Amino acid sequence: MSCGNPHQTSCEEILNAMFIFLDHEIEDAHQYQAFEIHFQECPPCMGTMVQERQALSLIQSLLNRSCQEVAPEELINRIHEQTQALAAEMNSMQQGSLPTETHFISGYTRTEISVDGVTQIIETSHEIRRDFF
Repeated sequence: MSCGNPHQTSCEEILNAMFIFLDHEIEDAHQYQAFEIHFQECPPCMGTMVQERQALSLIQSLLNRSCQEVAPEELINRIHEQTQALAAEMNSMQQGSLPTETHFISGYTRTEISVDGVTQIIETSHEIRRDFF
């Protein structure tokens, strides 16, 4: 979709990044301004943006009306604790020290199957996980 006119920021680039614009996730003022200028210059992209904004608004409205559940207190506390631990770890990394309680766990499974003299090797999993305490 394009109006056929040349733009500083291409229609393809604008359309590919539409949701970061709609979700207000563009922190760079120049990039945000480039979106604004493009929408002023390009009616097809403006129409797409308005349509996507309306659809997003409708979905948010439906979710707000439908999802009235409150998270369990245990989950809220666990998220809060993990967020604090992550913030402390990031803070310590910024200050040049390493976190004291980071655990790495890796698991790996390898299965060998021989049928009629032919051996097949199946590697099924490899996982690295980091736990915060």
